[in-house]
Order: sequence, then C-alpha cells, then structure tokens
Amino acid sequence: MLEGSKEELLRGYREARCLVSALNALHRTRISLADGAGGAGRGRLGVKHIGALLALYELGKTASVTHVSSKIGVSTRQALELLRELEEAGLARVFSTPSRVYALLTKEGEENASELLKILSALV
Repeated sequence: MLEGSKEELLRGYREARCLVSALNALHRTRISLADGAGGAGRGRLGVKHIGALLALYELGKTASVTHVSSKIGVSTRQALELLRELEEAGLARVFSTPSRVYALLTKEGEENASELLKILSALV
C-alpha cells in the first residue's frame, strides 16, 4: 500500500512540474490565460485561443478560417471568433477575400507561437 502511495506522489510531482513549465512558457511569451477555457475577456486568452494560435503557426502562418477550424476541432464560426480575439491581442490579423476569410500571424504572434512550441515540445 505504501508503494502505491509513493508512485502516486511521484506521478503528481511530475505532472505538477509539467504544468509549471507550461505556465512559465506562457509567461515568457507574454500570453496570459483567462480563468477557465472560455472567452478572451479583457485581453486574456483561453486554451482554445492558444490552440488556434499554434494551429495557424503549424499551417504555415497564413490559413483559411476553415482550415484552422478543422485543425482545432471547432466550428468555422468559433474559429473565426477565436482568431478575431487573437487579432485584438495583436497576435493575428484576419482578412477577407470575395470567397474566403483568412488569418495570418503577426510578427508577435509568430514569435509567441514559436516559443510556445519549443517549450511545450521539450516537455513531451
């Protein structure tokens, strides 16, 4: 019984270290998470915003909203809302053509996404 408790403590310790590393990564990129996974409220981003930022980076820094939505598993409408909130934070720019809506990372968005990917990939 005592052995199981030690293993659980070690697992909890490792998970806590990963969480602290991820939060430090967000702090270094000047991205602040909102309370919960909801909207961006007062310039703060949620987990879904981080997913949209990283998806846009992985899709080549410019992509249609449809591609971003399928990459992160949300509706096109939700993806557009997330990308517009990233635009308000200065991390992306949203623009339209006659047939599609696109988003592209700003220089700051690209730098933040790159830094996050480096740090998060080191955690895995």
